[in-house]
Amino acid sequence: MYLPNILYSQHSHSLKEPGNSAYCLKCHSLTNFAFYNNKNGDLSLRGLTVDTKLFSQSVHGKLTCQRCHKDIKEYPHSKAPAKVECSRCHTQIASSFAKSVHSQGLTGTNSDMPTCTTCHGAGNPHAIPKISTVVTTHDKMKLCTTCHADADLMARNHSSTEAVHSYQSTFHYKAIKFGATHTATCHDCHTSHNVLPKNNPASSIAPQHIAKTCAQAGCHKGANMNFAMSGASHLSAHIEEEPLLWFVEKFFIVLTLGTMLALCSYILLDIQKRFGWLKLGTKAVTSIVMFIGKIMYAVISKIPAMLRFLKHVLID
Repeated sequence: MYLPNILYSQHSHSLKEPGNSAYCLKCHSLTNFAFYNNKNGDLSLRGLTVDTKLFSQSVHGKLTCQRCHKDIKEYPHSKAPAKVECSRCHTQIASSFAKSVHSQGLTGTNSDMPTCTTCHGAGNPHAIPKISTVVTTHDKMKLCTTCHADADLMARNHSSTEAVHSYQSTFHYKAIKFGATHTATCHDCHTSHNVLPKNNPASSIAPQHIAKTCAQAGCHKGANMNFAMSGASHLSAHIEEEPLLWFVEKFFIVLTLGTMLALCSYILLDIQKRFGWLKLGTKAVTSIVMFIGKIMYAVISKIPAMLRFLKHVLID
């Protein structure tokens, strides 16, 4: 249903029952109730239909329409309704959000930035779920990664998708992918509404707060600065800042693969000794194993010295 002429009129009438949402829903519950914006050359269609079932089940389901749309006092509307400000009720959250890196979404100065309904209600302000609604850990994570994995969106806002890529290599992400329900998602470390860069002293990931963030209830009890700054989260992003971590990463890859190779070789030799299945090439295999063993011994013997060096460079 497209009603271009009766939405705004010079001849309006006061609402008979201002506190009765049913009066508003006589029109706004109609399927495909919409109009063209026709503003500044924008001819996009704006939907005005309210799904009454979703609204009744939402956290605001018991509120009247005019609780949020305070300027609507007549019908047909004499002018376009004002934008609803969530901050009228949610003052503390709005105050935090206004200081965050996403604040331009609240002020409307950057359409790429999230608004309240971007995360709450999946863009539908009339379908914001109740707080008791079960939101899976995967869905919580997706709220952030949907935007932060968008290369074009990040490029326009002078950011990078590396935060998502590096998070996907962590235990936290892999645990979620395998169905874990009690592991860290983005907002557990960065908060939901007060997301700040790490160079902001008030940020939850600032050097003076990062250990406390890791040690919060339900996470890594007793975590200290060394643990928090180890690079376990967003390692590839840390490597860009500390190139030495690249060598540490490669060292442990070689160490792990070498250890696995040595174990497999030991198993093969044990089979040979017990069952004689590998008579051919025994000498060659033995020589290879001895060579690998010498290398592994040399590498392992250097670990204490390397750890002391890393501690001196990264911590002291």
